[in-house]
Amino acid sequence: ARALARVCLIALGALLLPAVASAACATYRTVCASSCDYTTISAAVGAIPSSPLTGDWCIDIADNGVYSEQVTVQGKNTAGYRIVIGTETGATRPAVIPPAGSTAAFRIMNSSVVIAGLQVVAYAGSTVPYGIWASSAYVTISSVSVSTVGPNGLGFSLAGIRVSSRSVVEYSSVSVNVAHGIWLDASSMTTVRYSTALVNSTSGDYAVYLLQASSNTLLDVYAQNRVGDALRLSGAGYNVLTGVRTFTDATSRFSLGLVSGSSSNTVTLSVLETGPAEGYAL
Repeated sequence: ARALARVCLIALGALLLPAVASAACATYRTVCASSCDYTTISAAVGAIPSSPLTGDWCIDIADNGVYSEQVTVQGKNTAGYRIVIGTETGATRPAVIPPAGSTAAFRIMNSSVVIAGLQVVAYAGSTVPYGIWASSAYVTISSVSVSTVGPNGLGFSLAGIRVSSRSVVEYSSVSVNVAHGIWLDASSMTTVRYSTALVNSTSGDYAVYLLQASSNTLLDVYAQNRVGDALRLSGAGYNVLTGVRTFTDATSRFSLGLVSGSSSNTVTLSVLETGPAEGYAL
C-alpha cells in the first residue's frame, strides 16, 4: 500500500562551516602539497601534543588536493578545547580517500574533535568499512560530504558516518551503496540536522539508523533508500524527529521502521513517503 504522511517540512539550511581561521585558534597549522606546515593531515594531527591544550588547535587544509590516508585522532588531551580539522574558507573541498586496508578515512577516538568542510570518498571497487567513525563523544561533523563513487561494489561497507554520544552531524551529506548512511550506535544526546543520507541497499542497511540509541534529535534530515528501509529505529527510545523526510520505493519495505522495542519516540512535522512500500512499521 502507498502511504504518505505529509505535514510541513522545513527547508534545509545553507551550508555553514565552523571557523578554522587563524584568529579563532590558539594554534593554527596548515596542510597542503607544498609551502605549508605539513603535507599530510596525519602528520599535522601527529604533531598535536599529548599535554593539555591551552586553546583550540586548528588544522587548515589549505588546498583542494586529494589526501590518500587514514587520519586517526586519539590520545590528545583537549582540556575543554577543540581539535578542528578542515578548510578555512570552504571555497575548495579537499578530498580524503582512505587507502586499502583502512578502517575509515577519519577514525576519531578522541573527544572534542571537529571535522569540517571536506569530501570523504571511496571508490566502488574498494572496501573500506567507514567514511568517518567517531567512537568518542563530543565530535562535530559539519559540511562534510561522504560518498562512494561508482554504481556497483561496496566502497564504504558498514557506514558513511558512525557516531557516538553527545555529538553533532550537520549540513552534511552521505551517499553510499551497500552500507548505512548515518549510524547512531548506542548514541545518546546526539543531534543530526540539516543533512541528507542516500543509500541503495537491500542488505539490511538503512539511510539513517538508530540502534539502541536514546534521547537523540533528528532535525530537517532527508533519508532515502530506494530498495530498502529508509529510516530505522531499533531498540531506540525517547528520540525526537522533527522536519524529517523519508523515502523508499521498495515493495514490503518501510519509509520509517520502529522495531525491536523502540518506544516513546516523537515524530512531528515530517513526511514519510513511499512507492509500493509500506509507510511505517511500529
